[in-house]
Amino acid sequence: MATLDSLSNNNGVFTVGDTGKVAIDYLFDGGAYKGEVAIFSIEGMENLEINSAAFTLEATRRALSNSAEGFVLVRDSRDRARFSGSFAWERNFNSGEYRGLQSYWLAPGERYALMLIPNSTVSNLANFPNTTSTQIRPLYSFGNINNNGSVTPQITDITGAGDTFGWEDSNPNFSDRDYNDLIIQVQGATATAAPLDANINPFLDWRNTETGAEVLAYANRPRFERGAFEVNPTGMIQTEYLFDGGWYQGELAVFSLTGMENLAPGSTDFIQEAARRALSNSQEGRVLIRDRSEGARFNTVLGWEKDYNNGEFLGLQSFTLKPGDTVAFMLTQNNTVRGLYLDPASAAQTGKIPLFSIPEANLGGGTQMVALDQFGAIGVEDNPLSNGADRDYNDFVFQVRGVQGNLSLANSLINPNRDFRATATGQALLTESAKPTFSTGVFTVGQTGLLQFDYLYDGGGYQSEMAVFSLTGMENLQAGSLAFAQEAARRAVSNSNLGRIFIRDRTEGAKFQDVVSWENNFNKGAYLGTKVFAMTPGDRLGFMLVQNTTAQELANNITVSSQSGKLPIFSIPEANLGGAPVNQMVRIDDNGTYAFEDLRVDLGQSDQDYNDVLFQVKGATGAVLSVDQAFNSDRDWRKTEVGNELLTYSNRAFFDQGVLVTDSTGLMTVDFLYDGGEDFYAGGSYYAEVGIFSLKGLETLQIGSAEFTQAALTRALSNTAQGAVIVRDSAEGAKYSANLDWEGSYNDGAYQGVKTLQLNANETYGLVMVSGTTLADELLNPSGKILQSPLFSMNTANLDKTDQFGLLKAQGNGSVVSFEDVQLNNGSNRDYNDIVLGFRGATFLEVPQLNELVPDNRQWYNLPVGETLLTEFFA
Repeated sequence: MATLDSLSNNNGVFTVGDTGKVAIDYLFDGGAYKGEVAIFSIEGMENLEINSAAFTLEATRRALSNSAEGFVLVRDSRDRARFSGSFAWERNFNSGEYRGLQSYWLAPGERYALMLIPNSTVSNLANFPNTTSTQIRPLYSFGNINNNGSVTPQITDITGAGDTFGWEDSNPNFSDRDYNDLIIQVQGATATAAPLDANINPFLDWRNTETGAEVLAYANRPRFERGAFEVNPTGMIQTEYLFDGGWYQGELAVFSLTGMENLAPGSTDFIQEAARRALSNSQEGRVLIRDRSEGARFNTVLGWEKDYNNGEFLGLQSFTLKPGDTVAFMLTQNNTVRGLYLDPASAAQTGKIPLFSIPEANLGGGTQMVALDQFGAIGVEDNPLSNGADRDYNDFVFQVRGVQGNLSLANSLINPNRDFRATATGQALLTESAKPTFSTGVFTVGQTGLLQFDYLYDGGGYQSEMAVFSLTGMENLQAGSLAFAQEAARRAVSNSNLGRIFIRDRTEGAKFQDVVSWENNFNKGAYLGTKVFAMTPGDRLGFMLVQNTTAQELANNITVSSQSGKLPIFSIPEANLGGAPVNQMVRIDDNGTYAFEDLRVDLGQSDQDYNDVLFQVKGATGAVLSVDQAFNSDRDWRKTEVGNELLTYSNRAFFDQGVLVTDSTGLMTVDFLYDGGEDFYAGGSYYAEVGIFSLKGLETLQIGSAEFTQAALTRALSNTAQGAVIVRDSAEGAKYSANLDWEGSYNDGAYQGVKTLQLNANETYGLVMVSGTTLADELLNPSGKILQSPLFSMNTANLDKTDQFGLLKAQGNGSVVSFEDVQLNNGSNRDYNDIVLGFRGATFLEVPQLNELVPDNRQWYNLPVGETLLTEFFA
């Protein structure tokens, strides 16, 4: 009788690490079958006969328990692998939605096994434990037990590291032995398995292909055992500042580890590069929380410390990183990230030591960040453990969602006499941390409140409606309930700031139409062009697709949703009625183009071409899964002629960052307030000119292109409602002057007072600056003179998309803004005082704040000249 105890080795048996947290990454699907992989504890099953009904029933019971006894890890019918590809001997079998790194909590130190149901489900096996079907009978990670008691490997170790395993989805004695039918990577548990080299069919060695090389490169990527996090497939990250129990006033940042493999953790080079990435405010990293100016959600006095919390709590903050990237967190003690970047040697000074989520990067290798729960609450000890830290791990507590990591648990490290989790405030914090939030599909309205919708393609047989609805006030409704769906429908039909219907497929057509090989042309009706609706600035929205009915019918009687073709489908996975929280809406590009599947993906109804309703939205931002991680690769409409046309159209320029919008009169004033640009070229040639130009009609031009720049300069020089020159540094002086520590007074010429411009009402404009030349010369002889001019207020128009323009203060109908006249990656001192302007009669949209751009030692606006300038302008 073959039992676990009778096996001669423990190949394929996993031992869970000390945290109990195990993460699974589904890397490749090379099998035609659509089965399931589950993990189950084998503790107490040692004497059960393998493949007996008793063994099968207990294994499936544990796997289906969704507890420390076991979980179903991969459902191939709906889960997509990270990598896709075909080989000479098999086609691409990958489809579904890639879910990224999935984490589970198991029993630390206990032993587990994996089982694969080749072409069925664990639930089905539990109902038929005595089945003889080779498609349902389980295959175990510890091998196939032959009649003579020998073991044939069912999984192999792909890399030799004991964490990446390839399956055969049938008995290896009768299979092709390519061991790529299903490849998974396991973190947080280790196992010994037969090596791939000794078992693979040499004629089917997929590792020698381009796809195989990608899989191996990812599987062998450098990883830290603790403190590194993987970004989820959408790239959307949410952070919240929960508690401030430390005297230091530091900054929390996140940074990508990609490309830092050759930098020694904790070295000066590592620290400076981490700071540089954090300051980039990009997918490489960003500063998340500034303790000097921000307050935490919770505050209290503890027995061992006073209440250090001050400043305004800014709530939940959302941003995007690169999906699938590996990142880490860094806290500066009593320093700024910029100060650390400018002087990385200061990291050795007490009070300025950076603290990392990665222990290897910390002074003495200490664990400075720990997991306070399983919901992303992280506690930081802001003194190095090697330097007398009190180990209360409450000096800086934050929550992060959208990443998966493997931090050490607080329980084994926290000082039991200073465990703030035992206090009333600590309990309230953990309760807040455990509250469910939406994973994706929530959008935030921009500063103008105006949303633009464009119906691009109709690839669904249903005659549907698309709507947007506000989430404000729906906090007490359970997402996925009939009450939530009905309230969303009610808001959609209100035609107000609570919601609006923006596509009615029965009466209108999409912009593009064609017949793809797998479906008819469903487009009918007249294309109505871009629609503009007003919503509440800063509000949070969801999208809803009504299949083959109307939002009004659902609002009147939500129970009709049980009828075929009348199911509401949401951008928020958790809001979909029944089933699993699978993404029905995906991101097509980074230009606001999205698509819905009008049949449920998780219920096996959909063809997953994600073209049933394609639309573009501007004026609201959010994160949903990329189409690359969800679509059926055999139905990639993007490769068709109409797909190329649609993507070209969607990539046309829109302007919602670094721009200003005139009011209903079009009347605007400009005041040249300060000139901090150095006049160091021969003959006094380093003068700047600034122009304003209308963005209307430039949507078809690629922003930053030669054609776009030419149009911008032409309009700025027209001296009409389309644009004007607003500063000629060579012929006029600014209102204020000063000698600063890092530069003298460069102001020259007579101040000409406030200028009045008559522009078009309610129109969007941009600013352009040239240095060392004039706008006219740049138009006639474009050369990128001296400092790679021109520079734009919109960062997307600048070389390398640098932020050359910032907002100092906005109050009432006035704004003070400024340019940095040297490109940031070409020797700029980043003081952003080279041209400082005051505007009235216009609103600036999505302009970065100067305090996020200017180093601590260049903050001229905190000096007397800056204070005077602001006081008098806003008087």
